[in-house]
Amino acid sequence: MGTSLTRDITVIIRSSGERTEAVCRKLLAEQAEADCIEMVQEAPFYQALRQTLIRGRAAGRTWTLAVDADLLVRTGALAEMAAFAQLQAPEVLFVSGWCMDKLLCCCRPAGLHLYRTSLIDDKLLKILAGVEASIRPERDLVIAAERVLNRKAVVMPPDPLCLHDHEQYYADVYRKAFVHARKHSDEIDMLIAAWRALGDTDLDFKIALLGARASRSWPEEVRMDVRSLPREVMPLLNMMGTTEKPPLEADALSGREISELIQRLHQEGSIPMMDRHSGYAQGGSVLTRWQEIRRSLGFTRSVQWVIGCRLKKWGLHMMRRAQSAGKNCAPVL
Repeated sequence: MGTSLTRDITVIIRSSGERTEAVCRKLLAEQAEADCIEMVQEAPFYQALRQTLIRGRAAGRTWTLAVDADLLVRTGALAEMAAFAQLQAPEVLFVSGWCMDKLLCCCRPAGLHLYRTSLIDDKLLKILAGVEASIRPERDLVIAAERVLNRKAVVMPPDPLCLHDHEQYYADVYRKAFVHARKHSDEIDMLIAAWRALGDTDLDFKIALLGARASRSWPEEVRMDVRSLPREVMPLLNMMGTTEKPPLEADALSGREISELIQRLHQEGSIPMMDRHSGYAQGGSVLTRWQEIRRSLGFTRSVQWVIGCRLKKWGLHMMRRAQSAGKNCAPVL
């Protein structure tokens, strides 16, 4: 059920058949009114984004929240986001929360995207048409809106609101890794090292390795269209002696369980997670420099800086972990 903070939010779930689709919707229904939640099933992703904005504008509520169906939202996330958004200046178009990203092995500003509905107008949709071919259409739209229309993007403090790419079908893990190898080409070598180590205990990461390797050998440009991306992993699973994951029931996870899982992963240190009270772990240097980095580099490059810092620390963590276990670990260059 919604609260006074969330009743004026239209929630648009963007789905392409993810295993967590029903769970995602149920978790959102714990925090928002059922009649405020809509589903978009469009491809390519550009069309899903366009429909998100059009439907949000038509609904006429103050805020439009874009949620991909591979996100699992923790308790209180929507109210926290709404409270933060209400404090922002009128020219702020876009507010991003943070997510704990399984495949990228970090927490990053992504996941829940909140738009000020009054700024979803014909001018913005005209800009959207110019990013149709982008591999990152939503990011490029936000950047162009700030540059051309002076509509700002703001990132919430680094406290993850959701999990990303947890509990997905192997087919979708393979597809995501295939895309990550292109979208995050600067970090893919470090990611592959992490996935190789984590694959000993989690088959998702072995599948991710195969997807990334396939992407590197694919000679053509990768488009953000689920219809054209590879998802056929049954032969690979057969060779591994396993099968695809079964469907996930809507009540498989609660928002409270997601909150507890985020906290447990934080405490275990299996994914480099920021400290809620004092910034990032190990002195909070990333959080301390965030505003300075953003002012000097701009929104996009500052986000890249944070992600790179997280991945660098993760790589060192994995090297130390492998060495302590008595394994041979060649330096990642």
